[in-house]
Amino acid sequence: MTTCREQKVEEIRSTSWTANLGPEIHFGCGVFDRIGALLEKTGKKRFLIVCGSSAVKNGWVETLKNSTKGFAESLCVYSKISQDPSAQNLKEIIETLRSDNCDGVIGLGGGSPMDAAKAASVIAPSSKPLEDYLSGKEKNFSQKIFSIAIPTTAGTGAELSQGAIITWEEKAQKVGVRGSLVKPDLAVVDPRLTLSVPKRSTQITGFDVFTHAVETYISKKSNPIVETFSRQAIRGVARYLPRVLKDLDNLNARTQMSYYSMLMGYNLANSSTCLPHRLQYPLGVKTQTEHAFGLAALYPSWVKTTHGSSPEKFQAISQILSDELGVADEGIEFTLKEFLKTIGLEPNLSSMDLTEADAKELASLVSGSLDNDPWWSEGKDLVSIYTQAL
Repeated sequence: MTTCREQKVEEIRSTSWTANLGPEIHFGCGVFDRIGALLEKTGKKRFLIVCGSSAVKNGWVETLKNSTKGFAESLCVYSKISQDPSAQNLKEIIETLRSDNCDGVIGLGGGSPMDAAKAASVIAPSSKPLEDYLSGKEKNFSQKIFSIAIPTTAGTGAELSQGAIITWEEKAQKVGVRGSLVKPDLAVVDPRLTLSVPKRSTQITGFDVFTHAVETYISKKSNPIVETFSRQAIRGVARYLPRVLKDLDNLNARTQMSYYSMLMGYNLANSSTCLPHRLQYPLGVKTQTEHAFGLAALYPSWVKTTHGSSPEKFQAISQILSDELGVADEGIEFTLKEFLKTIGLEPNLSSMDLTEADAKELASLVSGSLDNDPWWSEGKDLVSIYTQAL
């Protein structure tokens, strides 16, 4: 008699969980060439493109204009997006959507234009003041303008996520507009569009993918699908981000990074980030530094503080980094530092001219829900994470 040896499998937790599967996705090199047909299929006729100046410079806006000539009645362009989308940007986009009677909004670029387009798509149909949504007083959306996300970076996962981060200048805060309707209705992900991204932006946006993978994995809101995707993304980023940084024209590595970025958009819609993102928001406003640059400065101190609260998961991350980087598995603090060294991203808060007094100020400005971080409980000291990052 032949017997089969039982293979080791990972058992699914018995706790209940839900999944939000997101928009229609078109992924792959060359899908942007079909953008006209994809937009025509939506049945929409009046579009607003939300983008930055690079999308105009690289010819992508012109491609969209040419591809819609046969069916679109109107196609306007808003190309004044800030590094972090501002409340003023959002106000102007909403006004344009209303005045031009748009039935489709396209976020073309990195996370900033996609987030601005997503937020505008659900706020524009409402008669309530924009401030009500920024303050969190109003959280419900009943209508939306059809939204399309076309990422040109591999980092934010905004093409699948159901949140949009907006800088509210008046309050000196970053705030979130969130809900199931906020996620795009159509995502068109062509890795070729990321070939124009320079090295520093590739480095920083790539690390953002890593943080989304780690935090959605560690989060108390995680679930078996999220955890599987997170481990895939951590391994993929550790393998392919260094390759991209060595050769910015490596389309295969760019394709992998685009895929993992998109996959983490799913995770963000079905789990949550943890403390580093909450800590970075006031840091980014104060220093005007890129989102993931601030995260890189905070990550070693957060990991040092938090790994004891989720030892098995942090050990799994460390093992993956050890395997991919070819370094000893001496624990997550060591392997994280090796990863940051490998990608050449080792900032600290002192390099941003911050002091211990600034650390206390930043800690007082942290807002939003912190409860999904496994280390956090009411009354714990956030100042120490900032000070250890100096």
